[in-house]
Amino acid sequence: TLDGELPSAPNAFVVSSTKTSVTISWNGQENQPGKVPVIGYTIHYLHEEDDWREIPVPVNSVNDGSSKSPAYTFVVDGLNSGTRYNLFVTASNKYGDGDPSAIVAAKTIADKPLPVMLGNFNIPYYFQPMFVIPIVSAVVIIFTVLVVTFVCVRRLKQPVIPDENFHTLSAKQFSYTGTTQRYVDFDKPQMNESGNPYPFAYSTMPMDNGEVPRVSTAKFN
Repeated sequence: TLDGELPSAPNAFVVSSTKTSVTISWNGQENQPGKVPVIGYTIHYLHEEDDWREIPVPVNSVNDGSSKSPAYTFVVDGLNSGTRYNLFVTASNKYGDGDPSAIVAAKTIADKPLPVMLGNFNIPYYFQPMFVIPIVSAVVIIFTVLVVTFVCVRRLKQPVIPDENFHTLSAKQFSYTGTTQRYVDFDKPQMNESGNPYPFAYSTMPMDNGEVPRVSTAKFN
């Protein structure tokens, strides 16, 4: 400005971070004769989805001013866990604010899920009831469906047992077929008046001398 010289830009850097805070440090302006002393600093920090915020830091609250090139440290608290922040620092004197420092980035530590306690042991998440119960239920349902299907298939494949009153052809009915010779019953020959039976028509008698056999006839009254 036309009234006087403004402070130079501090050299800022991040020291550490926790779940809800970031510790930032910077080197202040040397106390030299003829220079306008710095009366305070301002920490600017930005949330990823928020606007820039400012924290005024008086010189006496962070350093006693005994060092020619003092180092200042400040803890920015009340932050969100697991979140990235951008920060920079500006110095000011009676004439106004100087140039900003380079922007530094810091990320707070994220919260870790608390393990389920059972007695004196920590149970992993995959052994927790909310994770195990659905899996066990699905296995039981699948097993039940398989058992029911198996029983139904076995019943469908059972052989049909015939009723005792239902008679089928058996080998016993044909056990004598073709095994015994059947003979035709003939009537006894008729007797003539002399007591000799009538010969049958076309019957022949064997001849020892080779003669042609004669046909015997019978007379009937």
